[in-house]
Amino acid sequence: MKNITVAILILSAFGTITLAQQTIRSQVRTISKFEYKIVRSEESHPVEEKQLNQLGDEGWELIQVHPSAINWRSDKNIYVFKRLK
Repeated sequence: MKNITVAILILSAFGTITLAQQTIRSQVRTISKFEYKIVRSEESHPVEEKQLNQLGDEGWELIQVHPSAINWRSDKNIYVFKRLK
């Protein structure tokens, strides 16, 4: 009886490991792909909350904001967005 219990425990542990391996394989096969969008703001036309909310509604996620390379004090920024393809 003790041998049967040990055998059942070993087999169920093996089944759990096999299931975990299958789950990992399926996750590796489904690599996410993204598309990117770049929005530039100007001093005369800054990016506003309404525009950011619209992009969010379309599935875009803001991932970076880069200040202008010309003058770091200006309102010119580069906004980088991404979303799933």
